[in-house]
Amino acid sequence: MRPQHNTVREREGGGWRPVRLASIALGCLTLFLLAGTDPVSAHGVGKRGDLPLPLWQFVWAAVIALAVSVAAAGILWTTPRLASAARGRAVPAITGGSLKVASIAVRVVGISLFGATLYAGFFVDESLTRNIAPFSIFVALWVGVQFISAMVGDLYRHANPLDTIVLALQRAGVGRGGASDRSFDHWPATASMFGFLWLELAYHEPSQPRVLAWLMLVYAGSHVLLALRFGRRWLETGEAFAAFFSVIAALSPIARDEDGRIRLRLPGSGLATMDVLPGTAALILVTLGGTSFDGLSRTSFWTEVVSSRSGWSLTMFNTLGMVWMMAIAYALYGLATRLIAKTADADRDEAFDAFAPSLVPIALGYAVAHYFSLIVLDGGQDFLILASDPFDKGWNLFGTSDWRVNFLLVSATTIAWVQALGIIFGHIFGVLAAHDKALEVYESKVAARSQYPMVGVMIIYTVGALVLLLGA
Repeated sequence: MRPQHNTVREREGGGWRPVRLASIALGCLTLFLLAGTDPVSAHGVGKRGDLPLPLWQFVWAAVIALAVSVAAAGILWTTPRLASAARGRAVPAITGGSLKVASIAVRVVGISLFGATLYAGFFVDESLTRNIAPFSIFVALWVGVQFISAMVGDLYRHANPLDTIVLALQRAGVGRGGASDRSFDHWPATASMFGFLWLELAYHEPSQPRVLAWLMLVYAGSHVLLALRFGRRWLETGEAFAAFFSVIAALSPIARDEDGRIRLRLPGSGLATMDVLPGTAALILVTLGGTSFDGLSRTSFWTEVVSSRSGWSLTMFNTLGMVWMMAIAYALYGLATRLIAKTADADRDEAFDAFAPSLVPIALGYAVAHYFSLIVLDGGQDFLILASDPFDKGWNLFGTSDWRVNFLLVSATTIAWVQALGIIFGHIFGVLAAHDKALEVYESKVAARSQYPMVGVMIIYTVGALVLLLGA
């Protein structure tokens, strides 16, 4: 395991005590606020009456499912299994030639969509019914690629338009050649991810195409320059989307080995071999906190907080709320790993890193819960419609420009079930991944006992996510 260089550390004289008190205070304050919260419509779910079951049944089912999973793992799962399962089996039918063709095709799609989005952002009518830019960024890229990464692996590594631009410039003799063997950490990606989530969730005009186009240009230009300076390896770890999607890809049943061969493996087993760098846990926790704030921002409580605010005043309050939720996620995880290390008599910083992969299923579960309706209803369908005429020229490239959004494609009850199950199963897989990692790094007699704090945090995460998302 790599040492964690930039995590919360214990200091002389009980330096962890403020972290512990902050964690408890943040958690209590959140539960107090949630107790009086009445969420409004979120992501197409509708009002509280649309839920297939009372919320308390969802919450109790989630807690019981977590408890049963922990008990069963303690009895039946006594040796680490995920690392061996991650090796999987090679698929000999898929040859290197076909993979190269697929990689080129994916690059063409990625750079084409990037170019179309940038052009639309600058030059196409700013109406959301005619401009594809917001849907390309917030739906196709942010949501769609997450789900694709979890299903088929790190496809974005080849689709990343910034990597294609850098590769072309390197072959033209510009910048440093090759991919570079230098290893970077995930802290730059964490900073970039915070900026993107701020744009999506806190900024008062996130869907303005002109704003998005300028930010795309600045973001792409800065990372291209950094990659030309340090090598293409920078884009794998320092660029937010590439770094986060590669983390999500650890859940995929499809992976490539060191020889470039495609292998099939147990879904989620890649968590055991996931490359954890300094800042990886922070990258995931920032995303979890941002998604949690997305739920909070749709509650009547937050609506009342910001009801009379607009413009930059609204942005300021949303920023504070988003940072607050990120701090809660970070503090609770930090407290759990500190208690794990204490129970196992291990290093706290190593524990903070070692259990970061257990957060990945939760991140995906939150994404499914918060964005499922967006991808299958208005956002996803709008993207497909606009893709046929991305420049507003009256085209019908893919035969979809005449489509109309079908809001009855998925029922509110189905969406509620998907949201609840996404959260519940995400946390169950998180608990099992943490249990497997504990068996790998600690003695068996303390491995199961060391996970009690993590289970407690998982329960808090689960209850809070369900209450924020589905109602109170």
